[in-house]
Amino acid sequence: MKKNMIWIILGTVVVVALVILVILLVMGVFSKPIEMPIVESESQVTEDERGEAEGGSEGMNHNYVTYDGYTEMIALADTEEKANEIATLYEMELKRFENGVAVYVTKENPADVIKRGEENGWPTVSVNTIIELSPIENPQGGNFKIYKNINS
Repeated sequence: MKKNMIWIILGTVVVVALVILVILLVMGVFSKPIEMPIVESESQVTEDERGEAEGGSEGMNHNYVTYDGYTEMIALADTEEKANEIATLYEMELKRFENGVAVYVTKENPADVIKRGEENGWPTVSVNTIIELSPIENPQGGNFKIYKNINS
């Protein structure tokens, strides 16, 4: 009798916990983005160099991910080993690798890093940028918002 009572109580607790978890998931409690300690600041790159570094996007206001004098650069890599090889080529530090994207940091001018890679035929790297979106009115109406890049 006592064993049955313990199983009933344990089962009830598990069911209640699952119901609470489902309610929290539906309410979006666990879908909030992870906040990272990123400090946005202007790098030492001029507008002309930014246009060069970003493939000719002259006039766009890019917000590079920078901190403590380092600029983040990104590259696609199939494996972490390949990401480390790219870091060695460019003399950058691999900060993280996830889902085929490698994130590096460098104190060098990003335009110089990209140019050196192009000249040597190395895998492509680019500056890690933050693109800000702002809602605009939906021209067709409806219950959703359309977003545009506020930098363009």
